[in-house]
Amino acid sequence: MWTRRQFLVRSTAVSFALAPGSWTFSAPPPPKREAREADQLIPPETRKAIDAGLKFLGEGQHRDGSFGNGDYQGNVGVTSLAGLAFLAAGHKPDVGPRGKILAKTLDFVLAQENRGGGHPGYLYNPETSRFVAMYSHGFGTLFLASLHGTVKDDKQAAKRREVLERAVKLIVACQNKEGGWRYTLTSKDADISVTTCVMMALGTARQSGLTVPKKTIDAGVNYIKKRFWPATGKFWYQRWSDPGTAFSRNAAALATLQVMGIHKGEEFEKGLAYLIKNKPAPMPRRAGLHYFYGHYYAARVLHGRSGKIWKDWYTAIRKELQDQQRANGSWEGRIDPHYVTAMACLVLLSPDGRLVVRSEQKKDGE
Repeated sequence: MWTRRQFLVRSTAVSFALAPGSWTFSAPPPPKREAREADQLIPPETRKAIDAGLKFLGEGQHRDGSFGNGDYQGNVGVTSLAGLAFLAAGHKPDVGPRGKILAKTLDFVLAQENRGGGHPGYLYNPETSRFVAMYSHGFGTLFLASLHGTVKDDKQAAKRREVLERAVKLIVACQNKEGGWRYTLTSKDADISVTTCVMMALGTARQSGLTVPKKTIDAGVNYIKKRFWPATGKFWYQRWSDPGTAFSRNAAALATLQVMGIHKGEEFEKGLAYLIKNKPAPMPRRAGLHYFYGHYYAARVLHGRSGKIWKDWYTAIRKELQDQQRANGSWEGRIDPHYVTAMACLVLLSPDGRLVVRSEQKKDGE
């Protein structure tokens, strides 16, 4: 871990002023969609399944506002994903019963900032050992950024903004020489999974009004592109790793490139072809480690593409998830039921588009 002095020296060099040539959010028209497309894709029985999933999550929230069970209890990443599920369903902090659940979730995530430990902005609960640190921080940052404009309490809204700014500064400060991120603040190597997680958080933070140095985004995008293997259309996990089955990695990489305004080029086009052609086999009784993770990102990618590919994919995954939902409203997987249930709800809610991040574009003709 860094000393406080080392972190402050590095983080004070981070500029959040909008400089010439920096990346900003554009507001391009969304893909053309049929009127009431979401209502067509999400029939009443699917809405009931989503409601049952949210009911399961709400009833399982701990008194401190956290989610997760066993080794995952109090995990910032799991808690943030549960909060994102309520946001995706249209709930707002302190508005209605589920808004109170969301407000408690926000209070918990804000309380996990490791200021006393010398790392301001670091969203990680050391009492939970799983869902490694930078995943927790990445999803925590994503959750705080996604709350933009939804927090009614002025003091809580101001605190959210302050913590979010520090959380983003920390991400920028701990980007390593490879251009990516890995499990800890001081990791010297990177992997595509953690890198895409924190890059998606940066994209959402920018949509909520923050800016990030252009070199941070450029280096992150370059890292992702370097993990691409043109002969197969796959994205590698790390520089020298076996690409293996790449559905989840391709989904995460493409979702990140899409948020950064990259919709063309060999990496995106061949990567998308692989994603569409090689979707996972139907979910077994107990889903594999990357099943929900992969579909969570695939939903973001294909929703952004719209058209027949999106509708066919969503219709298939909708039926698959509904068929596997348990009687108590949850889903079962290799990770905590709060995690997989939140992910399943986020996938099923994707046609509503509430958590869509608009693509970015470069300024000054870059």
